[in-house]
Amino acid sequence: MARDVYVRCRLGLILVACGTACSSQHAETGLNAKPTPQASAEFSATPTSAPAPPALATVATASSTIAPGASTAAPSVTAPAMSASQSASEGVPCPEVPAAHVASGTVVEIPFHLTLQDRPLQFAEANPLLGGGTLTPLDLRFYVSEVALLRGNADALPVDIVTSAGTVAPYGVHLFNADDETSTTLRLLVPAGDYTGMTFLVGLVQDCNVQNPGLVREPLTATSQMTWPGAGYLFLRYQGLSSMPTQGSGGDAGAGDSVTVLPSAIHMGGNLVQALVPAVRVEGALSVPPQGPFTKSMQVSLDELFKGALSDVDLTGFAGPPGGEVLSGERLRRSLPTLQVFSFER
Repeated sequence: MARDVYVRCRLGLILVACGTACSSQHAETGLNAKPTPQASAEFSATPTSAPAPPALATVATASSTIAPGASTAAPSVTAPAMSASQSASEGVPCPEVPAAHVASGTVVEIPFHLTLQDRPLQFAEANPLLGGGTLTPLDLRFYVSEVALLRGNADALPVDIVTSAGTVAPYGVHLFNADDETSTTLRLLVPAGDYTGMTFLVGLVQDCNVQNPGLVREPLTATSQMTWPGAGYLFLRYQGLSSMPTQGSGGDAGAGDSVTVLPSAIHMGGNLVQALVPAVRVEGALSVPPQGPFTKSMQVSLDELFKGALSDVDLTGFAGPPGGEVLSGERLRRSLPTLQVFSFER
């Protein structure tokens, strides 16, 4: 009852704030169909002002810790049996303990590595840009959910996002935070076999997007710095500082060259009345052994991220609040399925 009242109140905020400003939606991704008559604008409020990021640190690759003398070949993991109360969560919107997709398998660790111009990106440090200037990323976080592995011509196989302890992650969601080393590795429970790639949502399913941050646990609480009153949650958030080359600075840019101004902030999200979370597809062979550990690294290209945020996408019908970070986020959301922001390392 409390959740229903909460959702109706937030929907009311959207309808009052945006009226009937919605028109056609961008339909190329298959995620942005025209809204129903009761639907309104895609966004209705600006993001919550978040506290300054915590002490900045360089991202390090997370790895498994093996006890001295222990064998590096770990047996396959069996998902813990759920209690009666946990089993009862099936059918509940966005359950804290979702039903497992996989009964047993190998824990696959997928460390995310940030790249810029095909080079490793140092978080919270000034990274030199080709042609001169620097980029200092200060904040990058995004949700991952609904992971499935591709199997050639067979149907995609849904797998579970798990914690470092091997249990199903709360709400079936992983929050990547470049400033938190413990969050930079996605863990999946996967049956042994050969796969051709994977798909996942960059964001939250709608049942989770409409949750009250005060009634849930991490990673959906306000401490995630991803809450967005009136519109659910941010799916991806970026902030950074960039300096452009100046004449005589030693950069390669000449006086007649055009210099791309990188966005200082990107806020990509959805709303409370439509499922607008983008899906991505990552191609690449993935051979999972019956025993672990097994690691497959994935690159996150800021070049592609900026490409989407700066793309010439038709925003007809978008009635979100003013703000360059919101428009950049909406451009990215609509173009993300066509970009290669995520790719397996070779």
